[in-house]
Amino acid sequence: MKKNVIGLAIGILIMILLLYGIGLENIIDLFLKIKIEYFLIACFFYIFVEIIASLMVRVVIKAKLKDILSSHMCGMFLSNATPGRVGYYYTAYSLSKKSEYSTSENIGSLTLLQGISFFVKVFLCMAAVLYFSSFMISSVMNYFILISLLPLLFFVGIILALYTKILNKILKKITILSALEKYVGMMQNSVKKLNKQKVVIIMLLNLVGWFIAGFQWMFVAKALNVDIGLLTAMMFQPLLTTIMFIPITPSGLGVAESGSALLFKIIGFSSIVGVSFLLLERLSIIVVDAFGLIDLKNSKIKLEKIKSKT
Repeated sequence: MKKNVIGLAIGILIMILLLYGIGLENIIDLFLKIKIEYFLIACFFYIFVEIIASLMVRVVIKAKLKDILSSHMCGMFLSNATPGRVGYYYTAYSLSKKSEYSTSENIGSLTLLQGISFFVKVFLCMAAVLYFSSFMISSVMNYFILISLLPLLFFVGIILALYTKILNKILKKITILSALEKYVGMMQNSVKKLNKQKVVIIMLLNLVGWFIAGFQWMFVAKALNVDIGLLTAMMFQPLLTTIMFIPITPSGLGVAESGSALLFKIIGFSSIVGVSFLLLERLSIIVVDAFGLIDLKNSKIKLEKIKSKT
């Protein structure tokens, strides 16, 4: 909790400095001119992004799609309030109430799923850097190349944690964390069930989700009276969503907006448009994922029933 508060404070500070630099009144003026119909279309496409993501979860955790969707959306909603988007692991807890798998097993499966997604994102980020390379000066290009390498680092870390005993040995040596070693073992056992065919399916679903997300991002831009085209929107998506995983502020608050301002500037738009775009994109996912809070409410009700019986 303390870490979340510190991260939030840092994110707010970055946003204040960013908004002060480009002019808050300019952002407000742009938001007042938003085309609501395009914003709603963006939200509509995001619903399909979440359905695709839920199908990926279903590959590793067997449960009804509607149950996975509600758990996933709530996890996504909570991830917006946590550094590194770790709030998403609420999904593992929620699905443990709806399937035969424990929370630890679900965490292992979701972590591996994230690892595969990061692996795909590495190639998408590098493709995006190549796409934007003609617009970039060398210093900006180097920055986004470093951003592109972040998913690779996450991927390697996840693979080492789930497929080697390195993390187990570290936890055993730290007394206050030694109790977690058995849960890590459960996570490692759960991911062994994933075969090559399922990995391919997850990677293909990742690409489908990326394509649909491109439409969402394109219509978010259109809502701001900005036409960036589908391909450019698709190339924005992996770079900016990667920045959101930097575990400094909740969902990369402030950091991702700065990256968006930079990207929009190199393709000929103002920083104001870049910051407004990402703020509006965040709003579109919050509006949709807020429906997942119904799952949080139901989970609390079920937990209270279990406590009352015991």
